[in-house]
Amino acid sequence: MPKGHTMYHEVHSGDVGEGLRGAAVRALAAGCDGIDSERTWRDLVEGSACIVDEFFTSEGAFLILLNSAERKNGALRGRNLDIMEQVLLGVDQKVVAIERNLAPSTVAACLRQAYGRIGLTCKPSRVSLFMVTLVHAAKGLGRIESGRACEFAHEGATFRVLSMAMPERVFDRVLSPAEEAVVRMRVQGRSHAEIAARRKTSLRTVANQVAAAFQRLGVSSRSDLMELLISPRDLRPTLTRDLPPASVAAAVAEVRPRALARPVQARRKRLEHGQFAQALSR
Repeated sequence: MPKGHTMYHEVHSGDVGEGLRGAAVRALAAGCDGIDSERTWRDLVEGSACIVDEFFTSEGAFLILLNSAERKNGALRGRNLDIMEQVLLGVDQKVVAIERNLAPSTVAACLRQAYGRIGLTCKPSRVSLFMVTLVHAAKGLGRIESGRACEFAHEGATFRVLSMAMPERVFDRVLSPAEEAVVRMRVQGRSHAEIAARRKTSLRTVANQVAAAFQRLGVSSRSDLMELLISPRDLRPTLTRDLPPASVAAAVAEVRPRALARPVQARRKRLEHGQFAQALSR
């Protein structure tokens, strides 16, 4: 990762600086194409690209890849790749361990190795929505809304920048401003402690706000929430904070989480009393 950059760091729009991030944003403004999710994921897996930075602004999320055909690490193959893709597609690590008859620590080690190979430095539980959406799109299980991509040169190297609008913003019509803010930061991968420090409030307050937001949205975890955000476009037109739960459910009845390559009965059972139950049952 370039010196001076922190993965998953949020910056204010227009204040990305003059370094790699500034060069990436300027390159996108000068001209871009749509995101080829399948190619991007293949390049990461094959080792011809690696993630060097990811950041957020008020305009969306940005992912910077270093085009590195000369890398000697080779392609990801076998168990590590399979486990990484399962987890990024929403399978709980404990479920992966049970299905593969592995110790949870072995699954965690495989994930660390696989993530490191593609340039991810975060914990599996903190992988961003951008990465989850990218893998879903690459596997034909979703798409990246308002995605943009281009290549650019910086300090003698060739990079690729991807950007997408942050779909969690649709919840500002359902949640209170405080709930929307903490949910957005949870989606970005921030812990309760980091959210509390950023918002200058207590851990208890953050925990209560997250719990209230999750109850309102009918989800029980960050991974549940991210699944619902994979295809969010139908949420935008009609949701408001004043709608009763039944009306929220009706408004999102056409929103369907993409079919995943795993059993979903247990997850549906946990969500069946939530406000998105109609969407999940279709």
